[in-house]
Amino acid sequence: MSDEEDELQTIITRLGEICKEYGMEVNVKKTKTMAFSKSGKMQCSVTVNGKVLEQVSQYKYLGSWITEDGQNELDIKT
Repeated sequence: MSDEEDELQTIITRLGEICKEYGMEVNVKKTKTMAFSKSGKMQCSVTVNGKVLEQVSQYKYLGSWITEDGQNELDIKT
């Protein structure tokens, strides 16, 4: 988590470097980004090994749906 896109990129880059040290890599297909903004939709472009991570508006985490607008209707319906 980060308040700034640049800071998030730094964190993700460092994560990728540490993974390489242990013979692992970040799975770009399974790694997503989500941006929250009080002013509405926001684009965030974060890369891992030169590949842009997909930005999503919702995802399921530990059985609960997390959405960028903070609504829980999807979780209730599920």
